Amino acid sequence: MRYTTQFNDFDPLTGIIPSHLLGGHLREISDRARSVLKGRTVKELDSAAQFIDWVIDVHIEELGDGVESGDGELPERSDHHDVEWFKQCAGKLSFSNNKDFANGNYNHYFAVLALWLVIDALTSVGSTPTQYPAPKPDLSEATEYAIQAMEAICIADEWDIVSYWHRRSEGPIRAVKKQSEAGTKAAKTKHEKDNLYEWRKLAIEQYHSDKYKGWTIPDAAVPIAEAVGYSEHAVIRWLRADKYKHKK
Repeated sequence: MRYTTQFNDFDPLTGIIPSHLLGGHLREISDRARSVLKGRTVKELDSAAQFIDWVIDVHIEELGDGVESGDGELPERSDHHDVEWFKQCAGKLSFSNNKDFANGNYNHYFAVLALWLVIDALTSVGSTPTQYPAPKPDLSEATEYAIQAMEAICIADEWDIVSYWHRRSEGPIRAVKKQSEAGTKAAKTKHEKDNLYEWRKLAIEQYHSDKYKGWTIPDAAVPIAEAVGYSEHAVIRWLRADKYKHKK
């Protein structure tokens, strides 16, 4: 659901996430998001969430401006979930425009979105303290929010890695080349395009191929990581997130 009062209803930084809900995935997502947002305040997170909600609306309005009368249906917020909408417009944004969330970057905003969706999931099962009387639990809706939150925090984690390498003197591309000098054709293409999402997709496709049938995720992550030019840790996260997504 769009952002309204989620961070006022439930503290995104210190609120207790029940460990039994959805196999503990909500707590895992919140822990990862809180790690990315370490040192931030609830006020800053609220500002970031309002910013995300606003830019999604602006993006949808701009898409609608490009639709000629009678040439098609106007886009609506309900056409996609908020992670998908934010992925579409995040690359066009200047986050410096939000003075109330100083030095915020892609990873910070996607981590905020992940926490917002975790709270939406909690709300769906009546696990936020402001819900009186508690609504009838909707596990299907909660699971959908959890899947979206998992995608958001995976994006946040990957952008965190990219930001880290950019802070290094050699930059991310040269550092990856040092890890595997020869590389593969796929890795070379990665260095040219540096398209994070395409390589995440390729890693998942490889794991589901006959070549890795019956392999555990940690075992398969070793050769797949070498093929796509990312760390084993990153590939394991991608594969586990995809596995969780299809458990719905």
